[in-house]
Amino acid sequence: SNLRGSRSVEGKISLLESLFYIVVPKENKVMASSLIAPVALDLITSKTEDDSVKLSALRLLIVLGDSSETGNILFDAGVYAVMRKIVDNRDSVWNEISKSALDVISNMCLYRTANDKLQNAGAADFLQEILTEPGFPGLQATLALTHIGNHDFEHAEFPSEKIYLLTDLIQNAIDGDVIYGIKWDLIPGPLSAIKYLVMHANRRSTVYRHLLDARIIQQLLHLLETDCMDPTEMEVALQILLRLATVSEHARQMILFLEHTLQQVEIHLKKYSKAASLAGSLSATITSYDSIRSEL
Repeated sequence: SNLRGSRSVEGKISLLESLFYIVVPKENKVMASSLIAPVALDLITSKTEDDSVKLSALRLLIVLGDSSETGNILFDAGVYAVMRKIVDNRDSVWNEISKSALDVISNMCLYRTANDKLQNAGAADFLQEILTEPGFPGLQATLALTHIGNHDFEHAEFPSEKIYLLTDLIQNAIDGDVIYGIKWDLIPGPLSAIKYLVMHANRRSTVYRHLLDARIIQQLLHLLETDCMDPTEMEVALQILLRLATVSEHARQMILFLEHTLQQVEIHLKKYSKAASLAGSLSATITSYDSIRSEL
């Protein structure tokens, strides 16, 4: 009620910032989402509210969406519909409000828990239209679109520059670089984006060729040799390599050329049972004469 009342702009921003820090811990997001989202939407859609207040409310929704448990809650509160309307009604130049609205949608997509509702609401077509945008909006659309796919969802041909951007972002995440003001996680993030991209793309898609041209195989094998990835990240990296080796003879030959590196990775991963099993499956795939013969 304090936020909806006649409190000053500075007072509203102060209160929104306090709420922001309260909901940063993941354990507070679920309980807070259903209470805070309607109030935040009131502020964002107000015709009289100051833009600085709207940005603070959007920042609150961004952090609420950064959870695997809040996607459905936010969608049911109307967050996706309002954010999409903001993006659709933007000027030709992206401003902070429209970029923040897209950021909210991206977070709702990244955790995949609201996929059915997002797909039914036309999120894939909406994101596809933004995919070719330069800079941060195009990157956010790329990450979001890859994460809302499933086996019934066919990716359109992804622009090669976005695939190069995802592979570069993997290294940025490993190095802890700040890109567009963000320190990126690998999962959900560029590593999981590439996983869903290769899992859902048609075997003859140009996605695979672009990934090979971007040296994704060498990059993932190099990462697997290090101690900077956790077991889940290792498993995802190996799932990507296994998929590439399965659908592309060219990829299989590339990995076979690096077989010694793969053997070292397999030894390194012995302490991670599932990752070690995936590495063993990849070794078997690249040395099998029965591998898929298709050439991309």
